[in-house]
Amino acid sequence: MARDIVFEPLEMKNTSYLWQERFETTYCNGHTTEQGIDKKDKRDRAAAAASMETNLIDYSLFVMHVLKLTKAKSDVTNVLFKPNFRIRTKAQFGPLSLVESHDNNDMALSYGLGWGLLQSPYGFGAFKEGYGEGFQHYTIIISRKRNRNCHTCK
Repeated sequence: MARDIVFEPLEMKNTSYLWQERFETTYCNGHTTEQGIDKKDKRDRAAAAASMETNLIDYSLFVMHVLKLTKAKSDVTNVLFKPNFRIRTKAQFGPLSLVESHDNNDMALSYGLGWGLLQSPYGFGAFKEGYGEGFQHYTIIISRKRNRNCHTCK
């Protein structure tokens, strides 16, 4: 379903939930905190939260599409980016996730459907983060408000 609805229409040619032989010469190994190399997990069963293989170009195509949908005020992003609950703890995971905090109230830090949400001086923002053995990523998109007098805001 992901291939038919997302990967193929967006021309994400190097993305799959299952290991592909064509990835054999282009993948990266993760690393341990001791700088050791993690053995590549070449999954033969899809797992929504952990098995997707992609690259920077394909992931950028996906994020650019989400930005276009956001700008067009699409029904999809209206649902994804609707705040479902406020984040009122010091951290998302670990012991500090049990400690209440109001430090982020000014930015309306929340979660929608799979995306973190916030308000910034530059406009609405949505973020995705991920973690797996040897890998971490963080992406944030901000619908920046243009300032015609700003020389660096092109």
